[in-house]
Amino acid sequence: MLLVSASSTWLVMRWLTAPLADLSRQLSADSSAESIKSIQIQTTDEIGTLAETFNQMLFKLSQQREALNEQLRFLQILIDVMPNPVFYKDVDGKYLGCNKAFETFVGHSKEALVGKSVFEVAPQNLAQTYHDADADLLSRGAGETQTYETSVLRSDSTYREVIFYKATFCDQNGNLAGLVGTIVDITEHKKAEYALKDQKQFSEDLLQNAAVAVFVLDAEHRVVVWNRACEKLTGIDSEKLVGTDMHWQAFFQWKRPCLADLIIDNNLDNPYCFYENISNSALVRDGLVAEGWLTLNGKKIYLILHAAPIYDKDDNLIAVIQTLDDITDHKNAKETLEEKEHYLNFLYNYDRLTHLPNRSLFSDRLQQAINKAKNSKEKVVLLLLDLDRFKTINESLGRNFGDHILYRIAERLKSRIKESDTLARFGGDEFAIVLEDAKDLKTVSTTGRQILEKLSDPLSVEGNEIYLTASIGISIFPNDGEDFESMVKSAEVAMYRAKEDGRNNCQFYRPEMNRRSKELLFLEGSFRQALKQEQFILYFQPQIDLGSLRMIGAEALVRWQHPTMGMIPPSDFIPLAEETGLIFPLDDWVLREACKTIKKWTGQESFPAKVSVNISARQFGESNFIQKVDKILQETGIDPCLLEMEITESAIIENVEEAIHTLAELKNRGIRLAIDDFGTGYSSLSYLQNFPISHLKIDRSFVKEVCSNEQSAKIASSIIALAQTMHLEVIAEGVETEDQMEFLRSRGCTVAQGFLFSRPVPPEELEGFWRERLLTVEQEESIP
Repeated sequence: MLLVSASSTWLVMRWLTAPLADLSRQLSADSSAESIKSIQIQTTDEIGTLAETFNQMLFKLSQQREALNEQLRFLQILIDVMPNPVFYKDVDGKYLGCNKAFETFVGHSKEALVGKSVFEVAPQNLAQTYHDADADLLSRGAGETQTYETSVLRSDSTYREVIFYKATFCDQNGNLAGLVGTIVDITEHKKAEYALKDQKQFSEDLLQNAAVAVFVLDAEHRVVVWNRACEKLTGIDSEKLVGTDMHWQAFFQWKRPCLADLIIDNNLDNPYCFYENISNSALVRDGLVAEGWLTLNGKKIYLILHAAPIYDKDDNLIAVIQTLDDITDHKNAKETLEEKEHYLNFLYNYDRLTHLPNRSLFSDRLQQAINKAKNSKEKVVLLLLDLDRFKTINESLGRNFGDHILYRIAERLKSRIKESDTLARFGGDEFAIVLEDAKDLKTVSTTGRQILEKLSDPLSVEGNEIYLTASIGISIFPNDGEDFESMVKSAEVAMYRAKEDGRNNCQFYRPEMNRRSKELLFLEGSFRQALKQEQFILYFQPQIDLGSLRMIGAEALVRWQHPTMGMIPPSDFIPLAEETGLIFPLDDWVLREACKTIKKWTGQESFPAKVSVNISARQFGESNFIQKVDKILQETGIDPCLLEMEITESAIIENVEEAIHTLAELKNRGIRLAIDDFGTGYSSLSYLQNFPISHLKIDRSFVKEVCSNEQSAKIASSIIALAQTMHLEVIAEGVETEDQMEFLRSRGCTVAQGFLFSRPVPPEELEGFWRERLLTVEQEESIP
């Protein structure tokens, strides 16, 4: 009975625990999720409920697994349809999988690749490259990328140039899980690149070996190509020019554009100012053709020049190619007698620089206008124009620079006259204009004023602004002359009067002006006698310290005391002395007399015996100038420190190296040196800092208008600031008002001279001025 009871109990328990045992057995079994099967439910108690719950969970997992597998199949299909080869590897660099494009590209199936390293599927040299790149990327962690170029051995045993793009990825826990990569085949691109390089090299070789001289500029005027023929033609190696914008030096003495530069700058409005014979190319869009004589490598040759632009696909200018064809022999052979006659006719009748009628042709034109006016009873007006102080520009900057300015001036004059008028260049800086239909004097005066206004506009040349003015003399037929010679003579007289009246103005001829000219001719004859008869005397204008208002020195100024004409101003006889060469003995006399006066004043206790003497450009340039100075110093026995020499900018700039040597010799002797009329010339600051000078003198033309003209005020202030920077003393000349003095003093000017303090006076009057000034200052200082 007991046995039956026990057996029954075991069967019941077995029946009740069977599902639980089955669940335990399946969970403890080492099998995949796919092998787990549902449990047969036999009871409805807690164990049965547990089994049912397990079966439901298993069903859901099966559904999720199926969805995940569907996603993986989709991703694999997506990767497989990608045209570029794609692969992925684990953290050890072994393949996890790839797409079909990768299988086709490398010639290995995915099954053959999975689990293998690059050393098992790629050539050794390439495998090492791949491995090193993978190791570098994986060492940087998750979220990193990598790009590099290399080669791949394709399934057809050919090597292809490729770019690898790789990135690392992580697992669901954020840990590095491997890398994924793709390959872009750039073989054809590389071939095109190599072909382009070959084509470029071919083009360069073609240009370099061309028989015609060729050079190429980029859009920034830099030389890209300067071929061998160009080297031979110009005598300049390509190494000196390639990469620079200095190609103009091969063709010109001063900077001016080549044809290629005109195209780059689109400067085609007036190319004739640079080339006599120029036209648009009939073969090349936007191209230019020119010809003419040039001096290259020391040889004068005749060239035909072609320049053609090179555009990119967007029609942007990227370069300009220019050729230089030497046809000198052909040109010489082709010239006929007719051409020579035409050229000679041009030389005879026209100015070569400006292409304006010359004096000869102008004479004929003026005479024709006079003959016409005689019949019509009309007037003919002659304007004779001379540029003011143009000689300073020529001396300072050179003849070529001056010629360029003269050409620009001619262009400006053309813009201010009518087609019926005649404009000519007489030579130098002198121009003439015939007005045939001038209605009245007011019209003539207006025309002259408009010309002066146009000429006063600044000229921009090589980055510098040049300011010019002119003086115009006007004569009118029939009042002032009835032929060419008489009208020109009257206009010249009026023009010189315009210069005497301060320049930059027009003057109509008047009969009394002619008397003035005769006086000047008389003076020329009297000048030599004046030196012998000691008609010249020295006046002195005091120089005042603007701080204490004490006299600290004086400037020596020569005067001519004529026995019949009285006191003659320097403006009348100094230019005359320079033209006749008599300036040399006059300068020597002034320097000697000034030193004698210094010697006399040195004996007077506390008298400021420092004297400034003006040295002319011609005197300064004498080869024996230093010897003359030494002789005068020895004769008079003065202390050289009491002598100051004032030298103009133009005198120094004419020959800088020689000027520096002369100035140094004077400085070594203790003589003080000053730049006179500073700001009116064209000196370079790089030169100025090398001059052993102690003073700058502001020209009276700037001082006169410092309180009324903003430009003059700025110039004066700039000169003072420059002097302070260079530790130089500033002397302002021509101070006439208290306002001018206060302006200069407020800007830092330390010394001044002018009518505000005293006019130039004889030496004995200067001594009285000094005593009176000293007494006044002492009284003012004693006032508490």
